[in-house]
Amino acid sequence: MNQTIETLQQRIRELENEVVTLRVDQSRDKLTKCLRREAFSDLIASRKTMGFLPRNCSVLVLDVDHFKKVNDTYGHCMGDNVLKKLSEILRSACDTSVIVSRWGGEEFVILVEHDKNSALQFAEDLRKQIENSPIKINLLESLKVTVSIGHAQWDTDMPFEEAFVLADQALYQAKRGGRNQVAA
Repeated sequence: MNQTIETLQQRIRELENEVVTLRVDQSRDKLTKCLRREAFSDLIASRKTMGFLPRNCSVLVLDVDHFKKVNDTYGHCMGDNVLKKLSEILRSACDTSVIVSRWGGEEFVILVEHDKNSALQFAEDLRKQIENSPIKINLLESLKVTVSIGHAQWDTDMPFEEAFVLADQALYQAKRGGRNQVAA
């Protein structure tokens, strides 16, 4: 009888661990391992409710320059490799004060719990790191990828969507300005 109870308790622990793993997997984009859009929104809402966000944060919207050309020239597998490499750079550059999400396609949204100047420096450092990280196509060729980044300050007393719209507008300003730059 004790053996049966112990076996059942062990199985319950295993199932609990599986549930935790599934929840984590569900919150992450399968290709990039970055938070999915919904998980990002839930996380910042939770942090905001619990008072874990500073009053002023920065929102960055990052987009791969000429990504369609990568897919058209090298194929969608290479496009996936670009997104994987980019997400590795983004995730490695982040600490607990930075949250990264794959928003959709080749667009990422990053919440930076820093003031405007620090966030802009972070964005510029990130842009340079991506530009200086060529992606192997084959043994002889590498692909240089650049990104454009839009910045907006977010007063966390206001809806996140307002800051997102401003950061998205700044992203298009960076694109119109020649790409491979940060705009605020």
